[in-house]
Amino acid sequence: MTFYPNGEAHTLSDSHHRMLEQGSAIRADVIAESGARTIHRPRDLPEVFGRRQRSRAPGVLFVVHRPNGSESWCFRPDKPDPDSPGHKYEQPCKALGGAGNVLDMLPSQRHLIADTSVPVVFVEGTKKMLSLVSAAREAGVALLVVAVTACWNWMADGKPIPDLLDIPLEGRRATVMYDSDMLRKPEVQSGAKGLAEYLKGRGAEVYITYFEDA
Repeated sequence: MTFYPNGEAHTLSDSHHRMLEQGSAIRADVIAESGARTIHRPRDLPEVFGRRQRSRAPGVLFVVHRPNGSESWCFRPDKPDPDSPGHKYEQPCKALGGAGNVLDMLPSQRHLIADTSVPVVFVEGTKKMLSLVSAAREAGVALLVVAVTACWNWMADGKPIPDLLDIPLEGRRATVMYDSDMLRKPEVQSGAKGLAEYLKGRGAEVYITYFEDA
């Protein structure tokens, strides 16, 4: 069970647990480690989320575990934004003290960061990261899985985000594994291509995975 500073307990509802475990093929132990919790009311969100973002409750709040050990958040409302249906996630507002664009990985994977013999996979979104970690554990495969919160969120203010520098890439196999809509959305394609070029520039052996568009 996880607690906010005000002492009120926050746990994951049964429906949200089923969504993650059955809908996204995420293992129960991975869900527990992720710190995901249900947000019922706007006031349940941390103070780094603004009024518009709070108005989108209820939903699931993910704890974002950064490579350097610090934490942030990512909020997934239950309902799409009527003004922007593709806007599925809300990030903390920088004007309210949020960290901005960051990378996400499970704490139990941090020991793999420095081992460049372990491949790294960059996926689009926290749920995909948790699902791929689950699959790797089931298969007994050592794999560092890193979530980019959106296709271009590996950048901020025109530059790669600092979290990327916390992951050694020279001589490492790196895969960009974005969503299947990459085949029909130019912005997703360009985001994946840009990330791949950045990783290659850091000395990685880079691959891009393409999924059949569902």
